Amino acid sequence: MSYSAQMREMLLTLQRYEELENKNLSYDPIQLDAVVQQAIRELNSSDQSIAITYPSRCPIFYADQRLLGHLFIELIRNSISNRDPEKGNLKIDISMIETQKNLFMESSDKYQYEKFVKITYTDNGEGFLTDSSLVFQILQKSAQFNKVSIGMAFCKRIVEKHMGTIMAKSVKGSGVGYTIFFPANRPSDLL
Repeated sequence: MSYSAQMREMLLTLQRYEELENKNLSYDPIQLDAVVQQAIRELNSSDQSIAITYPSRCPIFYADQRLLGHLFIELIRNSISNRDPEKGNLKIDISMIETQKNLFMESSDKYQYEKFVKITYTDNGEGFLTDSSLVFQILQKSAQFNKVSIGMAFCKRIVEKHMGTIMAKSVKGSGVGYTIFFPANRPSDLL
């Protein structure tokens, strides 16, 4: 991708990030495989050295389909830009399970469990240091203007807009992994 194309994508991502602030979500039933397939098509990557595996049948959950597509576009784009040239093929693995999560995790004496879907995204790219402050910074709205922090801040904001959480874990040279939780039901079903 040329420098001007990278800058254009970075500016579009920044614009989408800012638009999220006032966006009302349209909750639709989501089939993860369809969202990932659409993200791959939109990236228009015909690189045969990239292998993306994802489940063909998953539990259905409710989210804004367009934003979820942007989430996976950014995650895949980040994996491609941080691939390890010494490893040859880039491998991305996406999985999903249904689980329960305590909504009151900060309070040790309160419990309210709700259904969530847990999406795990891993790649075999370069990764980054496991310094927790660095992971926190990457998933923050960054003062630095670089494509990784903008794209990952956008991903974090999409997940938070859906009342979910995203966590990153990595070992330098061993790839990166993201664990993403989305509520399984529409917000009106949670009230």
